[in-house]
Amino acid sequence: MNTKRIDRTAIRQAIVEEADYWDRTSTGDLMEQESEWFTFEWTPRDDRCDRCGAKMELRQIDLHLSGGRVTLRRVGWYTCPTPGCGQTRLASGMAALADQIERLVKQTLVSQTASAPQVVRESGADYTPRSSPRSKKKK
Repeated sequence: MNTKRIDRTAIRQAIVEEADYWDRTSTGDLMEQESEWFTFEWTPRDDRCDRCGAKMELRQIDLHLSGGRVTLRRVGWYTCPTPGCGQTRLASGMAALADQIERLVKQTLVSQTASAPQVVRESGADYTPRSSPRSKKKK
């Protein structure tokens, strides 16, 4: 059994002295004496909603680009579960990737149409599409 008595008055006095010390001391002076200080950069988190600050849920979707010509499978898609918020966004980096893919597909289509021969039809010419075996109906 511990028989040592705790002197609460001495503890209170130490706390008061320390509080007085920090009230009189400027921490700016201490910072100038130190050579290294941590610096923090704030970066937005993917899993936090910009509107309400709630934790967003990560889901996976198929992202269709260029009118369905390209599909990215299982892309990260964040949705806010807060009622009335409805904030959604792609996972970081995916929006830039989607924009690059859209631009490349558009460039490819433009270059293909520029190199393809142009078909000129005379006005009044009859055009009858050929029937394919699949388009014939069974009787």
